[in-house]
Amino acid sequence: MVEDGKSYSKHLVAFLVILGFLLLLVFFVGFLFWMFAAAYYAGAEKRKVLVSHTGNGLFEATCSDGVSRTAFLNILQRLTEKRAAEQYIQPVKLIEQTPEQVYKDLLEAYRLLYGTLASKRLERDVEKLEKMGLSREEAIKTLREKLKI
Repeated sequence: MVEDGKSYSKHLVAFLVILGFLLLLVFFVGFLFWMFAAAYYAGAEKRKVLVSHTGNGLFEATCSDGVSRTAFLNILQRLTEKRAAEQYIQPVKLIEQTPEQVYKDLLEAYRLLYGTLASKRLERDVEKLEKMGLSREEAIKTLREKLKI
């Protein structure tokens, strides 16, 4: 028995090799696109809405994109509808907070603003108002009104 190489189709082998390289390339490109999508999602900015008080009961809203603007307007619309319904409810007399409660609220607001130095900063601001002739309670109420708490 004499053997002379293998019996195969050169065209079929070439086709399969080329197809294998193309599929490998497609897999690699697909993997790259997956990586780009993950990086894009991780680096994307969050939608933001900044609402600031401009005085006289007016507020200014700044939105980072159209979707956040639409969401903010929907929330605002629901709040105004709720507010319109609340006009028919009898008003309730509010209980005045004690100076200690107001001080705790101020301290919490100062913590958000000044961090670990909040208590020292609050005491300094209260003492500054006391030196101007206000009592401690009046100074605390003045600071509450200043921060709109």
